[in-house]
Amino acid sequence: MLKDRFMKVIYLLIVTVVLCFASSVELQAEESSAFRFEHSTGQVVIFHENQPLMTYFYDDPLTTRPYFAHVKTLQGTQVTRNHPPQEGDLQDHASYHPGIFFAFGDISGNDYWRLKTKVKHAGFVKSSDDFQNSFTVENHYLNGNGNETVCVEQCRYTFLKESGGYVIQMTSHFFSPDHDFYFGDQEEMGLGIRLATSLREKGGNGRILNSEGLQSAAKTWGQTAKWVDYSGTINEQQVGVMLMTDPKNIRPSWWHNRDYGLFVANLFGQKAMHQGPTSQLVVKQGDRFRLGYGIYIHESDELSQSDLQKIYDYYSKQTKQVAAE
Repeated sequence: MLKDRFMKVIYLLIVTVVLCFASSVELQAEESSAFRFEHSTGQVVIFHENQPLMTYFYDDPLTTRPYFAHVKTLQGTQVTRNHPPQEGDLQDHASYHPGIFFAFGDISGNDYWRLKTKVKHAGFVKSSDDFQNSFTVENHYLNGNGNETVCVEQCRYTFLKESGGYVIQMTSHFFSPDHDFYFGDQEEMGLGIRLATSLREKGGNGRILNSEGLQSAAKTWGQTAKWVDYSGTINEQQVGVMLMTDPKNIRPSWWHNRDYGLFVANLFGQKAMHQGPTSQLVVKQGDRFRLGYGIYIHESDELSQSDLQKIYDYYSKQTKQVAAE
């Protein structure tokens, strides 16, 4: 009798634990599905619940490579420069710096940064390991005549809510089934972000801080770092964007940071960034070259280096769980 009662108690405890676990999983699923995507011709609007966060453009006749524009915090404060720039914005590089963009001044001699050659959106890719809060695209990097694909990129964007904001996890694979290709050596290579005009360091109230504790564009330019945070105030509210490099990247990034509101994680420009002889990263036919980054969009109290390092640690942990391999 006692044995039967004991077994019944154990059974009830197991059922309770299973139900609690199921409830926990359900809550996590609801949290991740809070990000949603609305597709229309040439663009995808990303929402968190009912708040539009940004628009992904992939068929712009002027800026002929995909990009995110009008990037906002969860509270709706825009942290990237208006695209195109409006009255009161700095007007430089109006088509080159649309918001958040992946661009390269030299892939096998082709210039995608300055829009001399086109990156064509080839479609959205369905993957068995996609989540509700992510989407994957395939891009074709064309040559100057537009009649040949230099390389193919498959990139997955995953959106994760985090304290004080959210993280965009970006994982790209570059490959060509037909031939070798290479990444050249320039300042203008990598993942770039152009911030709202008021957040720039010179003439605004922006602060540049990297993972090594260095501050300002002058002190962080050309230096290696795991992350850089560019932040300031808009309407008396502290906001900013933190760009993080995936620890699984082939090597650390040097940083092309500018006081007018631009920062770029660049692991290609060894000579251009004054760090050694000219480099050329060759990808062999049939091989896949992986690049990963995280972007933390935040609106909260001013974040210390320790606070930002915790975000990077969170991002690094997530790359092991959801990076596209």
